[in-house]
Amino acid sequence: MQNYIFILGRDPELSRRELFSYLEARKISYTLVDSSDIALVLSLSQISPEQCIKDLGGTQKIAQIIDSFEHLYTGTKNKVRYALSQYGEEQEEESDLRQELKAYFKKEKIKATIKKSHREEQDYLNPSEAQNLIEIIQYKGYLAKTLAVFNPKEYKFRDTKRPAQRPLHTVSIRLAKILINLSGAKPKDTLLDPF
Repeated sequence: MQNYIFILGRDPELSRRELFSYLEARKISYTLVDSSDIALVLSLSQISPEQCIKDLGGTQKIAQIIDSFEHLYTGTKNKVRYALSQYGEEQEEESDLRQELKAYFKKEKIKATIKKSHREEQDYLNPSEAQNLIEIIQYKGYLAKTLAVFNPKEYKFRDTKRPAQRPLHTVSIRLAKILINLSGAKPKDTLLDPF
């Protein structure tokens, strides 16, 4: 069993219900470790975070809880970008974590530059900002490495490139995914959409 943090979307209750329904439909056993309007911490059997983030409409990020920065970077390039995203209020001093990360990258002989959110009042990266970098999430007493991030640009591209646009009859792709997951549908199930 691994511990994961699921950063919830705009409607935390809907995101929570969707995630539980998704896991139950796929018979993935889980234990709820912590819950808030920001995130869920779940202990689960091995999952594919990349597949989960594609299947879920109400989850922004999926991160695996870590106990140290050892083996944080497994790539081959000697230049990386990284970020420290802090969710919630009671956080360890950011400067302490940043110093630990700098020491890790220096020890590994990796040139690392930090990325901060474009919004100065925000202590975390939005999904569009958290693409193609190493992100460490701090939530309550947990540290986690982001494994999968919702990609809003991909959804926007799919929405705008449809052959026919009918704005009054269109539901967002994210909402459609949430509704499908709430139905308890499994892969390859047939789902009737009466509209």
